[in-house]
Amino acid sequence: MPTTEATPRPPTRTVRRSGAQQSRALIVGACLMVACVTGVVGWSLWDARQAALERAVQNAQNLTSALAHDVDRNLESYDLSLQGVIEGLKFDEVRTVSPALRDQILFDRAASAQFLGSVLVLGARGETLIDSKSLDPRSMTYEDRDYFRIQRDNDHAGLFISAPFKSRQTDEWEIALSRRLNRQDGSFAGAVVGTLKLAFFQNLFDSVDTGPNGATALFSTNQTMIIRKPYNEGEWGRSMLGSNLFRQYGASKTGSIQYRAITDGVERIAAYQQVGKFPLILTVAVARDTVYAEWRQKAEIVGAALAFTILLTVALLIFATLELRRRGLAEQAALESETRYRLLADNSSDLIVLVDLDGIRRFVSPASRTLYGYEPEEMMRSDMFGAAHPDDQPLLAAAVEQLRVGAESAVVELRARRKAGDYIWVESHMRLVLDPLSGEARILGLVRDVSRRHAIEQAVRESERQFRTLTDSVSDLIIRSTPTGERRYVSPSCRIVLGYEPHDLVDAPRGSFTHPLDRDHFEQRMAAIVAGDEDKVITSRAIRRDGAVIWLEARMSLVHDTGTGALVEIVSVIRDISQHKAIEERLERARLEAEKASRLKSEFLANMSHEIRTPMNGIIGMTGLLLGTPLDSDQRRYADAVRISADALLSVINDILDLSKLEAGKLTLEIVPFGFAAIVADCIELLAAKAADKGINLTAEVDRRARQTHSGDPTRLRQIILNLLSNAVKFTDRGFVALQVSAEADGKASRLRIRVADSGIGMDAAGKAKLFRKFEQADGSVARRFGGTGLGLAISKQLIDRMDGRIDVVSELGQGSVFTAELTLPTTDAAPSERAPLAEPQAATPGYDRPRKILVAEDNQINQLLVVTLLEEAGYLVDVAEDGLEALAAIQRGNYDLVLMDAQMPNMDGLQATRAIRDLADDRRRVPIIALTANAMAGDREHYIAAGMDDYLSKPLDAAVMLSMVQAWVAGVPS
Repeated sequence: MPTTEATPRPPTRTVRRSGAQQSRALIVGACLMVACVTGVVGWSLWDARQAALERAVQNAQNLTSALAHDVDRNLESYDLSLQGVIEGLKFDEVRTVSPALRDQILFDRAASAQFLGSVLVLGARGETLIDSKSLDPRSMTYEDRDYFRIQRDNDHAGLFISAPFKSRQTDEWEIALSRRLNRQDGSFAGAVVGTLKLAFFQNLFDSVDTGPNGATALFSTNQTMIIRKPYNEGEWGRSMLGSNLFRQYGASKTGSIQYRAITDGVERIAAYQQVGKFPLILTVAVARDTVYAEWRQKAEIVGAALAFTILLTVALLIFATLELRRRGLAEQAALESETRYRLLADNSSDLIVLVDLDGIRRFVSPASRTLYGYEPEEMMRSDMFGAAHPDDQPLLAAAVEQLRVGAESAVVELRARRKAGDYIWVESHMRLVLDPLSGEARILGLVRDVSRRHAIEQAVRESERQFRTLTDSVSDLIIRSTPTGERRYVSPSCRIVLGYEPHDLVDAPRGSFTHPLDRDHFEQRMAAIVAGDEDKVITSRAIRRDGAVIWLEARMSLVHDTGTGALVEIVSVIRDISQHKAIEERLERARLEAEKASRLKSEFLANMSHEIRTPMNGIIGMTGLLLGTPLDSDQRRYADAVRISADALLSVINDILDLSKLEAGKLTLEIVPFGFAAIVADCIELLAAKAADKGINLTAEVDRRARQTHSGDPTRLRQIILNLLSNAVKFTDRGFVALQVSAEADGKASRLRIRVADSGIGMDAAGKAKLFRKFEQADGSVARRFGGTGLGLAISKQLIDRMDGRIDVVSELGQGSVFTAELTLPTTDAAPSERAPLAEPQAATPGYDRPRKILVAEDNQINQLLVVTLLEEAGYLVDVAEDGLEALAAIQRGNYDLVLMDAQMPNMDGLQATRAIRDLADDRRRVPIIALTANAMAGDREHYIAAGMDDYLSKPLDAAVMLSMVQAWVAGVPS
């Protein structure tokens, strides 16, 4: 039956446009109303908040002013009392009357007020002369107190107010007020000191109500907290450096700030004011929550009302919009229902047909033009079986028979002939329906072109065939499995890799041939890969069919569904890496052996260093003592020769230890600020005499950029420069040695160049080739002529390498050499670190109230003699212990000011003895202990400090260094 084209009704655009305009107008009006109401309410709340803040600030300023006035009045009264004592002491008659009458004259009522402590008159050395609280003052000295030192060291200090402290007599917190007491000639005669209890300020602060979480505090203008409420004694006297209060105080002596407290996290609004002319700042603060509590309650009520109004407006707006939309949709529903089915049929890419049970077509949709090339009218009343490929007609007849016998639907794929005579693959979905006009049973068919799908399926089958051909020929094992691990395919190479037939492994669970000890690891890695781990490789052991254990490396590929993205398959490519693993194990064993050899070498060097340094300590130390005695010229020359030889041997030992630390990676470079000018000056000073003896012109130059402060390791840079200069002076007989340090800017760093040039013997290409090797010099004859171990340049090169730098040499035999080291170091604004000069040995007795007593724990007789002699010559009393047990017993018997403890001793070593001393129950366990040891490897100092020792001296001992350290610890001010 021919089809007729449907004539669609024009859409009711006017109605839709009118409804949309009404909706938009309604929305815009509602939004404008809400915005206006919100703006007015917001402005009102902001204005109320500002008013609450201004009231809080004004109240805090009023309280601050009242408290500051009270504090100022009381401090002024107390200061006048101190000045009255000073004026009274100017009259000699006051000193001659009885103490009781003298106190009545000097001390007025202010000195005996409730919160005032004693008024003391101190002498020039801080001793107590007069005490307002006692006619017979105790003998005490206040020389160490800041309120005494300030008056002693400043002619015009005026009234000084100290930081808070706990009284030695009453254990109460106080501050001290002091004024200077002068003699008639203006020289310092002492000080008048009075104390004021912090309870005075507590009494004032408690009288002020600052509300919940409020705070009242008093600070010194030197940025120190004196007292603060809420009271916490741990804060009193704490530095407030960097506080916002003092930054604002610098701009205005009175004002207000807002801040969050570090101690309790509370946000407060504070007013501050200087207390009269005194260096004190008083603050009163109220919590922000308290200030805004009433405003916040009002804001919550107004906000709730506003939110309710907005929600009500939105609800009405939504209701109105929906109603307008409903009306518009209802107006279109009739028109759309008239054309819906016709549009489906006319525009569907699938062909819709209505067929009699005998195969005659009664309706054909316009899609026939695209699918078959026919007009719908051409296909009407034609036989559908005639268009099917002869080989596929039985399939179509079987599908129709299914519908006749009661099947609900039927689907068939077949080839159909187009108008041009070619065949295409189609899929027909058929259903039995009743024709509403005739009431007859007919077949409703939906026919779709599936030629492309068939082509894809054919390509997939071909790809599958090629894949199987490939997997059957490769040596790697290929497995395809489901996401849960069941194997779908196993390549034939499993016979070579595992000894199994493919059918033995198909459908078996994942991990069936994995070694039992590696199954958990395999499953964990598999889960990580499925979860998205980028590393898709799993290495594990497997058990072959013959029982042999092999190593496998599996590379996983995840196959996802292109539509849903779901994981559908896992492809594993597995390779036998047993031989590779065996090589890795051999390499690992070789690495462990190398590390063991390096460790044994370090231990050997540490032991050798200890064994050599112990006698070296005796040689150098006793030679030093010998040179300090009266000697004739020959004896002094011989002793100097011994000292020079010992120093040379010690230098060789130190070079070997440095090399060992570098090779073991245990040498740590420090990063501190330093200046190259000081390093160069030190090196030139050390070599100037030797260069002058040889008639060599030794010069040094440091350019302007290099003189800036840099960050690095000045000790190791000094060692590098000294090595280069020492070699240049050693191998130069005449002419010059020149050192130049230059730098170029590199951002916030400098590219530094250290250049040492000389006019010495130079070297050939063979000599340069082995120049930086350990224990080698450019020529054996040079080694015999000039001496040396050949370690200096090797160490210098390794140090420069550690600093990410480089060192080169340019030299010709007989023409001198130029060594150039280049490295990059950051610049810094910090001040260069200063090396503390070694103190000259001083007598121990002056400045002490008794001779200081030192215990020396040392088992070596020569070292005992050396240390005891040095200490006794310095004025100390010395006892000797042969081992750790004797040292512990000596500490338990008597009191010592210091212990010098050897590390290695029989019966009980120094570390054990130190731990035992630190475990004592009384104060003897706090005695300072300095380690005396021949161990000088990296980490030794930290090892001894961790054991409880306080400091560290390595042998051979330097007398000046030892006595300087001893003096510092005995005096209680260690460096």
